[in-house]
Amino acid sequence: MLCIFHFFQCLFVVHYYSFFFVDAAMIAEPLYAGSKHVVVEEASQVGPAEKSGKPPINCNHNLTTAHHSLTFFRFDLLSPAIYKLVWAGLMLASGTLTTLFAKIQFETEAVGSVSCNIYDDDNFICPFSKPWFSVLEMKVAMTTCLFLYHVLGVGKEPGVPDPSYATIKKVWFPAALDLLNTVLGNCGLVWINSSIYQMTRGSVVIFSALLSVKWLGRRLRNFHYWSIFFVTVAVVLVGLAGIQEGNEEPQDDECQDDDGGDDTTTVSSGQVLLGLVFILAAQLVTAVQFIAEDRMMSGANYMTPTALVGYEGLWGTAMFCVLGPLLTITPRSDSDLATLWHEDFLDSFTQLSNSPALCGSVAGYALAILLYNVSANTVTQTLSPVVRSILEACRTLGVWILGLCIYYFGGTCGAKAIGETWSDWSYLELGGFGLLLTGTFAYKALVRLPWVAPEDYEAAEEDAKAPDSTAGDKEKQYSALAGN
Repeated sequence: MLCIFHFFQCLFVVHYYSFFFVDAAMIAEPLYAGSKHVVVEEASQVGPAEKSGKPPINCNHNLTTAHHSLTFFRFDLLSPAIYKLVWAGLMLASGTLTTLFAKIQFETEAVGSVSCNIYDDDNFICPFSKPWFSVLEMKVAMTTCLFLYHVLGVGKEPGVPDPSYATIKKVWFPAALDLLNTVLGNCGLVWINSSIYQMTRGSVVIFSALLSVKWLGRRLRNFHYWSIFFVTVAVVLVGLAGIQEGNEEPQDDECQDDDGGDDTTTVSSGQVLLGLVFILAAQLVTAVQFIAEDRMMSGANYMTPTALVGYEGLWGTAMFCVLGPLLTITPRSDSDLATLWHEDFLDSFTQLSNSPALCGSVAGYALAILLYNVSANTVTQTLSPVVRSILEACRTLGVWILGLCIYYFGGTCGAKAIGETWSDWSYLELGGFGLLLTGTFAYKALVRLPWVAPEDYEAAEEDAKAPDSTAGDKEKQYSALAGN
């Protein structure tokens, strides 16, 4: 019972402090009503809400009841430009920390109730390699968005009613897909560097494009195919860099144990390759999730991004009422694939109760996820989905830079296990990152390829203006989930 108490104590801290940021947003939003018509025009270039029959997005909320709860932040003294910059910075910081906190969890050691190795009964100080438990943390944090939405009014849009019971029931399927893609990605993150994990996630562009053609009848233009080619090459380069880095022996003498072995966690090239497969499989599931939402959550079933995140979190948390016991009683195995079918949740709570540092990383992870969802949706509304896409790319770079800083300036062997070193293969990873940026921006037509005829871009704009297009709604909903 004590370990369960510690877990929910951590989550309480997450929820308590996140409300300070939310209150600050609510105080400031009504002050910039005069600039919202410009925001709507900017967002309409990507996919206007008017095409789905809904009124334009407006960030103004009648939230005067919460105005008194936070006065010392004084967001009201900020100019509209600084206000938007603050939320953009919060989105970038929380998005970066989400990946880093997950990696910190997986590398943190604590005393558990089961031995680390199935053949070793003496060592109970084990890394918290719990990809399923980290998904539970994320789902609980996402569920908090329902409180923000229904009680505080955060994320509500004028003219959009609260989701009906029938619509909420339909969310179970994309919620299950979101749970699956997240656990696959987390399984890969156990063995993959944070930056390579983040870059490999960019392959979702490939799967989403191909499935949208097959299942939704969408048409890809010439620049779309070039973008897919760039992203594919980028993923290959990044994956190759990760595998080769896994083959290199650790060279830091400070992290040698008494037996001459390395004190940090060693990962084989086979595990790196398996991790890449997990992450790519997660992006395929994510693409299917997007298609499912396109079919199920458009038109009369549309719900705002904050509500969608909240209800997917609620469904995911409910699913763990069955998954938790089931994963605990499944048989252990020394196979790397065992993370897919077995995870002892009682051991997870035991490790949490024995490690304040681990409990802090859990709280930080959940807080980062919650702040990311709130800030990212605010950026979409006050700036545009285009700006959000650019910040997502910067997030990938931020994860890499922060990993390098942790490795070289962390000062401990634990920091070196979490961070990343710069090797000869990092240049290959850097080239892959450049191609990934080019492909991602080119796919969204943020960067126009000089060898592509202007007629292709004009045709794509006409496709987006088609009467049955729900691109604006779907981009907001996709963005609401892409960074979790």
